[in-house]
Amino acid sequence: MTPLQLLQRDAAQKRSEMDAAYQDLRARLTLRGLADEAVACAAPYRPQVLPIYESVKRHPLIAAVLLVGASWLISLGRDRQPAKRTANRKLKS
Repeated sequence: MTPLQLLQRDAAQKRSEMDAAYQDLRARLTLRGLADEAVACAAPYRPQVLPIYESVKRHPLIAAVLLVGASWLISLGRDRQPAKRTANRKLKS
């Protein structure tokens, strides 16, 4: 084989490895993939988490909407706390 053919074969092999890694990452970043990762991290608490996981698996859209809503509410609470502290400091000055 010529050096050019070796480079082309190496490039094709690297391309296929990158494609496999991309496909794996893409599968892991789906709602189901993220749920699987969360369950894997919560393995010690599996008996308590399994019913919730099964429910999310059956109704992923509802779970996603609830998660976004909860995140939004939490972020609202965090945004208000520093403002209150700053306002109290200004009043004391």
